[in-house]
Amino acid sequence: MQRGPRLNIDVLAGLLFVALGAGFLAFAVQLPPGPPRRLGPGSFPILIASLVIAAGVCVAVAGLFKRDAAPLALDWRKIAIIGSSLIAFAVLLRGAGLVASTLALVMISSLAHPALDWKRALALGICLGLFSSALFIGLLRMPVPVVGPLLSFKWLGG
Repeated sequence: MQRGPRLNIDVLAGLLFVALGAGFLAFAVQLPPGPPRRLGPGSFPILIASLVIAAGVCVAVAGLFKRDAAPLALDWRKIAIIGSSLIAFAVLLRGAGLVASTLALVMISSLAHPALDWKRALALGICLGLFSSALFIGLLRMPVPVVGPLLSFKWLGG
């Protein structure tokens, strides 16, 4: 029986959070934070990045001493599927729009989870696409098309 700290999936996840938080923090500190009474554009990103780093440290430290944590074993097939879904999302976003690219992301990434059938993945993708559109385009006014030019049928002469 192994005693003491050991590397497992929780430690890896915590270190990933720390790395992502540090990357965001590196960009966030370039924005002016402003004085405490009148916070500038850098205040919120610095706060969020710091919280992500703190959460990562907590997860990693807790994972070091967790006895029943899953051992560190990477499934490269699943990693490739998830990576492919992210690439598909990025490629489709401007041309197909947010709903279709989100649907593609969910459908492709569902291949990494054998228990998720295509009907549930389809429903999840549509709901997530519509929710993302309402949030990012409707509320946050991001300049991303809901339905892109590839799906607008204008290229058919209509």
